[in-house]
Amino acid sequence: MIVSTICACSSEPKADKANEQSQSNQNSQAQKRVTIDTPHGVVSLPANPHPLVVYDWTVLQNLVALGVSVEGIPEKSVFNDATQQITDNAKIVGTVFEPDLEALNNLEPQAILIGNRMAKKYDVLHNIAPTLDLSMSFADLHTSSQQQLQQLGKLFNKSAQAQQLQTDIDNAIQTTAAITHNKGNGLVLSVKGKSLSTFGVNSRYGYIHKDFGIAIADPNIGSNIHGQPISFEFIHQVNPDWIFLLDYNAIRDAEGKNAYAMLDNALIHQTKAWRKQQIVYLSPESYLAFGSYYHWINDAQRIQDAFKNAPIVTSNQL
Repeated sequence: MIVSTICACSSEPKADKANEQSQSNQNSQAQKRVTIDTPHGVVSLPANPHPLVVYDWTVLQNLVALGVSVEGIPEKSVFNDATQQITDNAKIVGTVFEPDLEALNNLEPQAILIGNRMAKKYDVLHNIAPTLDLSMSFADLHTSSQQQLQQLGKLFNKSAQAQQLQTDIDNAIQTTAAITHNKGNGLVLSVKGKSLSTFGVNSRYGYIHKDFGIAIADPNIGSNIHGQPISFEFIHQVNPDWIFLLDYNAIRDAEGKNAYAMLDNALIHQTKAWRKQQIVYLSPESYLAFGSYYHWINDAQRIQDAFKNAPIVTSNQL
């Protein structure tokens, strides 16, 4: 009995010490902070912050790829959504353009992550919680998206995973550019209702030309963020080898239905792209989550699939 008592007594301080050490480690992790460079200066946030609010689909897609959960999200859009696994139990805290301040305050987030669409609300949001503006630059989407992945990796202690995702993206871009080489020029078109627009090299869809290596069919197209309004006559005159089509209806409806119907006319039928059936539908992510991991991978795959069996375009075919 004496031995038993002594053993029991001597084990209690060890258990207490272990519990104290565990609590100390947790407190240390909770107190750890990360600094991130942003357009608004250096922002200091808790490492791996939760509750976490995200007002940007690109950021959400990247967090999915990194395996990070989110507690507050904007209203969902209907598209090929890889965010389902981390948003099932999340609270709706507004839209990608407008925060619901009551819902946001009730959640008491440790951090708020925003992108291009919510950037104008930065001053409002950073008064509620540390706010990171992770907006993309359309002039160099590849570099900008690389920076966002690095910042998210740093914030959530997932730098190695972020680097692997970036390697996947870079490999997909290089493979795509190799497949598209010397296989003709292209024109990026968007169809929204009955409206047609096209996009230049320095627009949000400039990555088609800059990164995927497809020459633009008309270098005079401007860089307007919402595109340059055009007519069927314009497309007929430019006569691209390839058309890269963004169907806004794909966000809410069957992909390609409205866009195909719009282009199914006598003028477009005379273009090389239509005659050769060289029309590529860009992924919904290219509009909703531009620059995200899934955007790069999905668009690269679609373009590779379309170009892999296409013939080389010789100079006398130009």
